[in-house]
Amino acid sequence: MPTHEHGTRRPERPALLGLIAALSIAAGCASSPDAQGSTTGSRDMMSDSGSLRVTLQSSPEATPVRGENQIVLNVVQNESGDAVEGLTLSMVPFMPAMGHGSPVVPVFSDEGDGQYRFDDVDLTMAGLWELRTAITGAVSDSVDFSFDVK
Repeated sequence: MPTHEHGTRRPERPALLGLIAALSIAAGCASSPDAQGSTTGSRDMMSDSGSLRVTLQSSPEATPVRGENQIVLNVVQNESGDAVEGLTLSMVPFMPAMGHGSPVVPVFSDEGDGQYRFDDVDLTMAGLWELRTAITGAVSDSVDFSFDVK
């Protein structure tokens, strides 16, 4: 193995290239799609019971970002595709790696026609966040969206 001027050994080129390749692969995994398999745009998820399909749209970006977000959820019956109206939803932004949520409680509003909006969804730091959402009313269910926030 070649040595530097100060007598320390440096890795041979093939070993160094292997290390660089491994780090590149790891970096690629860090920016891979989240649990829903998507990196941009709206996301569809089945509710925990499987009876509802919930589509999430985020603003100001297509994927929730660090800081304040607005989240719109469209809720439809899974089998018929009909909008489910008159529900009450509650959302808890939660960061599993840190074991805590956001200090801000999202503000809920029913927009009609199966569309529900949350303002002030504050994701305070980079990392994996879950938007744990409980659904009550004519249907009781839940859905959790996960995002890697940059």
